[in-house]
Order: sequence, then C-alpha cells, then structure tokens
Amino acid sequence: MPSLYRCRTSLGEVAALFAATPPPRADWSAELWPGRTGLVVRRDGEERRIDAMRWGADLPAGAADFPRHRRSELWFRELWPAHAHLLAPEARCLIVVEEFALPDGPAGARTRTWYGFDNPPLFAWAGVWRASAGVAGYAGFLVAGDAPAPAAAMPAIVLPEGYDAWLGGDMRIAGRIARQQRAHDAMYREPTEAPWGADRTP
Repeated sequence: MPSLYRCRTSLGEVAALFAATPPPRADWSAELWPGRTGLVVRRDGEERRIDAMRWGADLPAGAADFPRHRRSELWFRELWPAHAHLLAPEARCLIVVEEFALPDGPAGARTRTWYGFDNPPLFAWAGVWRASAGVAGYAGFLVAGDAPAPAAAMPAIVLPEGYDAWLGGDMRIAGRIARQQRAHDAMYREPTEAPWGADRTP
C-alpha cells in the first residue's frame, strides 16, 4: 500500500501538464508521507485549478457508518454507494505524483522501491478531497497491484485522456477509473537500499 511518494516539480510544470490554473504561490513537500502537503488538481467551474493540501482527509473507514478518520488512501467501495456524495465531481481531484514507493524485503529490513514514468515526468492519482475545520485534505484511491508493481495495492493511476472524465464524469465512469486494475508497461521500477521508514516526519 503506497504511503510515500514524490512531487519534485514546479507550479509551471504542473500547470502545463495538467492544463490547470496555478495559485500565485504554494508550498508543498518534495517527498510526501501522510500528513505532509502535496499538490492536487480539482475542477473549479469550467476550469482546472491547482491547490496545495494536506495528504489525509476526513473520510469514513467503512460503508456501514461514518466515524471520521484521516485517510491517506482508500478503496472505492468504501465510499460507494453508502457515501456517494463524497464522490461527486466537485469532491474529486487528481493528485500530482512524480513517483511512488512501495516497501520491498522482509519485515524489519524493508527498503524503498520507486515506480514512475519517464514520459510524462508527472502523473495523476485518482483522489477525493474534503475541507474539515478549515483544513483541506485529500486521499487517493487504491487498486490491486499489477506489473510492474505487483503489490497488494497501488495508486489508481489516471491517464491524461481520463482527466476530464475523472474530474467531471458521471459515477459509472468515475467508478471504472477508480477501480480499474491495469498493467503499466511504460512504468519503471527502481529498487534502492534506502530503509523504508528513513526520514519519516510529518
């Protein structure tokens, strides 16, 4: 399950790749664990807008009830159909990602293996966002892993041709995007010797 990703970029690069309007300025973390600030693209009327938000949103932990938990990732089935309003187009976002890491190796000695694309240098992770107590936060949807990241769960990646469909499409389309397991042949896999939990701070 991904709980670490990178977003080493500029607002100008994000604006160009996502055809989105940037804020005058924004601060975000280049390396993100839950609790840090990342970049998302959301729909604002007929435009796409870039925002900096906290990674972690107050979302239900299951379909039966609605205790609020700060979630960094979740499965589509946890919101649909019990909490369909949290999947409305205005609640969806594209999480801007350069590459994400998954743990490799035995427990107690896990290292980071990074996954991403050389072209384009940034990609989108299907997510939702919520504002609670004056703080905006986001969470990304998970799908079962597939090549080259055969993990229990990996980000639900949105291809460029699917940006409009995710941000503004009906629930049938959104559900397909957030649940689709697919192999990403162009994705690279980069093992490292860096300990999985190194430098983990909010």
